[in-house]
Amino acid sequence: MLKKTIKINPELFNIGDKTRKIREKKQRPSMPLVVKPNSLKKELLNRIKSIEIKRLNLVESLVLAMNFMILLTTCLLYQKNIKMMPIKKDVVN
Repeated sequence: MLKKTIKINPELFNIGDKTRKIREKKQRPSMPLVVKPNSLKKELLNRIKSIEIKRLNLVESLVLAMNFMILLTTCLLYQKNIKMMPIKKDVVN
C-alpha cells in the first residue's frame, strides 16, 4: 500500500498579520449647516400650533353637533308629548 502525505504550509495557520500597514484616518470635509436651528425651531412650533388648532376646531364642531342633536331630540319629544295630550275644546259663549 502506498502512503500519501499531505504537506501544509505552517505560515497559513499564523494568526495576525505582522506586516499590516497602519493607515491614517481620512478626515471628512465638514458640511456647512444649510438650515439654521432657529428656523427649524420656528417651523416645528408653527406645525405644532396648526395641529392644535385643527384639533380644537374638531372638538368645537363635535360639541356643536352634540348640542344640535340634543336640541333636536328635545324638540321631537316635545312634539310627541303634545300629540299625546288630549285636545281641550274651549266653549265660546
